[in-house]
Parts: sequence; C-alpha cells; structure tokens
Amino acid sequence: MEVRASLQKVSGSSDSVATLNSEEFVLVPQHADDTSTKDDEKPQLKIVSNGDEQLEKAMEEILRDSEKGQSCLVDGQNSCEISDHSFGDVSASQKNKPSLQLILDPSSTEISTPRPSSPSGFPEEDSVLFNKLTYLGCMKVSSPRNEVEALRAMATMKSSSQYPFPVTLYVPNVPEGSVRIIDQSRNKEIASFPIYKVLFCARGHDGTTESNCFAFTESSHGAEEFQIHVFSCEIKEADSAQESVITRDIHRTFPAHDYFKDTGGDGQESLYKICKAYSVYDEDIGYCQGQSFLAAVLLLHMPEEQAFCVLVKIMYDYGLRDLYKNNFEDLHCKFYQLERLMQEQLPDLHNHFCDLNLEAHMYASQWFLTLFTAKFPLCMVFHIIDLLLCEGLNIIFHVALALLKTSKEDLLQADFEGALKFFRVQLPKRYRAEENARRLMEQACNIKVPTKKLKKYEKEYQTMRESQLQQEDPMDRYKRENRRLQEASMRLEQENDDLAHELVTSKIALRNDLDQAEDKADVLNKELLLTKQRLVETEEEKRKQEEETAQLKEVFRKQLEKAEYEIKKTTAIIAEYKQICSQLSTRLEKQQAASKEELEVVKGKMMACKHCSDIFSKEGTVKPAAISREDQGIESDDEKDSLKKQLREMELELAQTKLQLVEAKCKIQELEHQRGALMNEIQAAKNSWFSKTLNSIKTATGTQPLQPPQATQPPKEST
Repeated sequence: MEVRASLQKVSGSSDSVATLNSEEFVLVPQHADDTSTKDDEKPQLKIVSNGDEQLEKAMEEILRDSEKGQSCLVDGQNSCEISDHSFGDVSASQKNKPSLQLILDPSSTEISTPRPSSPSGFPEEDSVLFNKLTYLGCMKVSSPRNEVEALRAMATMKSSSQYPFPVTLYVPNVPEGSVRIIDQSRNKEIASFPIYKVLFCARGHDGTTESNCFAFTESSHGAEEFQIHVFSCEIKEADSAQESVITRDIHRTFPAHDYFKDTGGDGQESLYKICKAYSVYDEDIGYCQGQSFLAAVLLLHMPEEQAFCVLVKIMYDYGLRDLYKNNFEDLHCKFYQLERLMQEQLPDLHNHFCDLNLEAHMYASQWFLTLFTAKFPLCMVFHIIDLLLCEGLNIIFHVALALLKTSKEDLLQADFEGALKFFRVQLPKRYRAEENARRLMEQACNIKVPTKKLKKYEKEYQTMRESQLQQEDPMDRYKRENRRLQEASMRLEQENDDLAHELVTSKIALRNDLDQAEDKADVLNKELLLTKQRLVETEEEKRKQEEETAQLKEVFRKQLEKAEYEIKKTTAIIAEYKQICSQLSTRLEKQQAASKEELEVVKGKMMACKHCSDIFSKEGTVKPAAISREDQGIESDDEKDSLKKQLREMELELAQTKLQLVEAKCKIQELEHQRGALMNEIQAAKNSWFSKTLNSIKTATGTQPLQPPQATQPPKEST
C-alpha cells in the first residue's frame, strides 16, 4: 500500500498543540528505586552505546530538562499555543463516562492470536482472555443501560449466588467477534454473545460488597428482552517496581494540555493506570521514560482500556518494543539505516554531519523511541500516529527524511552545538501551525524508502557489528562498561542525595505547616466557642424580642381597631350633620320662597284695597301721610301695625334659621378638626410603636434600624 494513500485516511484537521517537553529518553530498569542489588532480582536492561557514549548521555537527558522548569509561554520562541478544542471535548466526555476497569495480570491475561482450534474443539478468534474470574449468574433487567439497576443486580447476585464457578472470559478484538464464557473446570463454552449485542458494562463501586464485581448487559434473546451477566474478579492489583518513576513522569507529560495539567485529575489518573499496567504486563521492558507521551496521545482519542490495548499492539505487533531489547541493537540498526538513507538522498547534509561528528543517535533517538510525541506539536503527532498504524514503523524514516530535507539549509550553516540546539528547540517550533505540519506530512509521503533497501542496510549493519565484536578488545569493552556503570552509579547517588534533601526539606516544611495549622485550629476553636456563646445569647434575645413584638402587635391591633371604630363613628356623625344641614338649607329656601309668595299676595291685596293703595306704593313702601279723616287714620294704623308685626315675626324666624345653619356648619368644622387630629394621633402612634419595635429587633440582630416613614397629614375636607 502506498504511503500517499494512507495519508488520505488521516482525519481532516486537528488543532495545533505545541508543547515543550523533555529532551531525550532514558530507559528505566525494573528496580529503579533500589540502589543496592539483590540476588533474586531479575536481570535489568543495560544501555550500550556501541563505542560512543553520546547516545547514553542523550538518552539520560530526556526528562532532565523538564525538571528545570520548562513551561509554555504565550508568544515568541517560548510560546505554547493550545487550541485543541476537539480533544478537550474528548477529555471532558471521558470524565463522566462509566468504564469497565479490569486489572490485568500477565500470569492470568493474554492476548491470543488466531489459531485453528482450541483443545475444547471450538474455534478461537483474536480475543483478550480474562482468567481467575467467577461467574455469579445472570438475571433479566428492564433498563439495560442503567448503571443503578446494574449495581442493584450485582448486589443481588453477589448475596444470592449459591453455585458460583470459575470461568474464562473471551473479549474479541474485532467487531465481528463474540464474547464467550468458558467453564474452566469442564473447558466448555457455556454462553456466547455477538459483541455488537453487548449494550452496557458496569463495575461495582469501591467500598461496597460488590467492589470486586463487574457485569455487562446483552440482548441476544430479543430486542425487548435483556439480561445482565455478573462476574467476580479475584485478581489483586499488581505492584510495579517503577511506580515512583511513573508518578514523577506523569506530571511532565503534556503539562500544558487541559486534560493532563491537573494534578490528580482524570487525565493524569488514566495515564498512570496505562503506564503502570504496561510495566506489569511487559516484564522484560517494563516502563521506559517517554512511553507516557505515546500513551497520552492514545488517551486523547479513546478510553483508557482501548488506549492500553492499542499501546500493547504498537509495542508488540508494530515492533516498537524491539527497539528496547538486546541492548538497543535494533535501535542502532535504525540509526544506521537512517544515515545510509541520508547518504543516498541528502549527501551534502550527510557529509556535513560527518564533518561535525554528529551521529544519528544524537538527534533521532526520541524520534524512534517516542514516535515524535515527546517534542513535536500534537497536530503533527496525530498524523504520524495515523500513518504508523496504517504503514508500520518504517514511516519514521519518511518523516525523519522530510524533516531533514526541509531543514537542510539551516543545518548546513550550523555547527555542532547549533545543530543540536536546532533539533531540540527550533525544529519542533516550525510545525506548530497545522498547515506546516500538513505540508511536511505530504512531503514525507512523497519520499520513497524501499523495503528491500532497508533490509539491505540491516544486513550491512549486522555484518559490521559482527566484525566490530570480533575486532574489539574485551578489556576495552569491560572498561567502557565499567565507566558507564560508574557514571550511572554516580547519577543514582546524586539523585538519591537530591531526593533525601527534598525529603528533609519537605518534612521540615510539613512540620511548620502542621504547627501553623494546629495554631490556627486552636484560634478557630476559640472563635467557634465564642460564636456559639454569642449565638445562644442572640437566640435568647431574639426570643425575647419576638415575645415583645407579639405583645406590641396585639396592642397595636387593639388601638388600630379602636381608631377605626372612632373613624367610622365620626364619619357617620359628619354624614348625619351634612344631611341635617342639607335639609335645613332646603327648608330655608322653601320658607324664603313661601315668604316671597305671601309677600306678593299681600302686596296684591294691598293694591286691590283702596285704602291700602292710598297708603302703600307699588314697591311696598308707605306713602307720605295725608290729611284724612279720623276713621281712615285709625283703620290704617291698625292694619299697618298688623303687617309690621307679621314682618317682624318672619324676619325673626329667618334669623333663627340662619343661626341654626351657622351652628351646624361650625359643628361640622369642629368634627372635621377632631377627625384630622385623631388621624394624626393614630398615625403617630402607629409610627412610634412600629419604629420602636423594628429598632429593638434590629438592635438585637446587630443591623441598622429602618428610618420611620414621615407621617403625612390627611387632607382636610373643604368646609
């Protein structure tokens, strides 16, 4: 398959993530923490530099630079731009995703390859085998994807299972496979389910009786009928001799990425599990510093169980673990092949490196051992991993030659130190932009690296190594090995001293922090006691204030009812007086009209009488007296007196009526005044009692009293 076709399978885009990490890598032995050797320890891997110790030094510097405080800056040469939104979503979704976590034991777990048949007679497929499991049974469930119901089923089967028996669980690695349950005692298959019909997996919560149980639901009996199968796992968690090294490296792996930057977060926890599981799974290689970067890249794409399986696949099936074996013989073979390819395709750059004594292991060791994950941006790493899974480990040669070709002009002008710095710092920065990374991958796919030529170079290297081993003086080899061991011992002693100093400093700081915490706890306890005492006093005061408030409310309610009753009574009296005044005014008007009518009648009678017409004029005034006869004078005087008397009575009656009207109006004004004064008194009493009550309550609770509202004068009715 052509590499160009493989590039087209790579996903379209991924945001640029640039990180500054460790320089090279070093191999961590199985017992990295023990400075003393024991007789029962397993043989440890050794680093051989094939006559050149610069490889060893480069490999020992991988994470040393990280300890010097490398961090991502905003812009410039030390910038680290993180815009990987897609994988931020992936990591966020994995935080809440329930997962089935099984502890793998190399003695009880293996990855099987397709074989013609098994001893039991049924065919085996590419599956992961889980031994030391106990099958507790199965039961029907109504909600196959409900974790609560799954936990309830596990608890039920754990407590009620009467005949559990040991089984082996086969989990296929292919989507067309089947999950199979094998009875270990009879070596017989008791159940089998297509993998696509397994709907949900759940694990018992820690601290419960079913903490060592797990279960999965399946729908193999119909679309509406679901069953849950419960297992108990008795495998204890395996210990790794490299846990301290793994824990230290976890914090250095992509420290600027959102998913891995939090100490103790989900990202670091999952990465720790994968690295520890592989160190236990692969006893020959264990954990090597730099593997965490590859595991982290896989973890950004898939859950931790799948990431571990893919890591095992890359290490075993793709041959990455072979680079660590046999004193790195395969790795040095890769270096030789790369130099021969440079000699053929980049002769001028190869000659320049030869003049500088710059060998491939000085700059390309982490390219092969970490698959470019330790230093280059993630947008470029994702493309490389995709091509690696499609084409195999030889894609590293394509990418390496593409990097050397694009940087040829700069490398030809650099000296030895400048070239090393260029590979370490400047080269990864060039591909932070996604477009630059894409162009590089296209160029890498266009480079031809024939497999036959690589095999030819491999044979040349093997022949050269055999001749070197035959010509090499054993004493020189022993001296070099002794010198290397002495340097490793000195390095370990220095690390031990640093760790001891750090431990003492940490203990002193911890003691000081503990003393300060105890002092602070004492102060807080005293404050708590005082606060409790004040709380009791405040509650007592509050109770008293509530009683006083209740009493004041009762008094205020009675006064308010009394005032409302007085207002109603006054309002009724005023209404009655208004009605009386209205009646008096109507009566007065009627009397005035009647008086006018009577006066007009009298005037008409007077004008009709001859005697009266002679005495009174038409306007009703008395004419000047004239000489008349004696009888006429007497009669006119009597009539005149009579009329004057009637007139005086009418005027008196009119005056009395007006006086009554004036008295009624005065009484109305007096009642209005009394009503206004009573309203003012009620409002003042209301404001006074209410403000006093609120002030007392606010004073008891320690808050500012409310300002009483100003009493408003009720509008007076017009008189």
